Amino acid sequence: MDKAQELSSIIGEIYELTNRLEAMYPGRHFTPDGRLVQIKTTQRNSVGISEKPDYLIVLHIDENGRLEEIYNGPGERVWSLFEGRKPPKNGQYQISLSKLKEFDKGVLPDEKIPALS
Repeated sequence: MDKAQELSSIIGEIYELTNRLEAMYPGRHFTPDGRLVQIKTTQRNSVGISEKPDYLIVLHIDENGRLEEIYNGPGERVWSLFEGRKPPKNGQYQISLSKLKEFDKGVLPDEKIPALS
């Protein structure tokens, strides 16, 4: 087995273990690198967030189906807006895309999750 095949096999095993952990602990999220990343997509002007992620990526889909990255960075920055607030009835705090764009300006390049091409 060459290195590329071995790497592919190891990555497959990591995801297999992640799936087993999620089956053992229903309702818990596990990721191969241990970080919780929430990815939100919307065609509206806001998104709802129900728990603090390690990282947050928010994408807007325009009327032509094109994606625009609105926010890509640490979840703590966004979640801090909701600290001390009473949870909404539906459990999701709303935040506008314009506010997220402002937050995104303060995210350093090494704090972003790189896009895959």
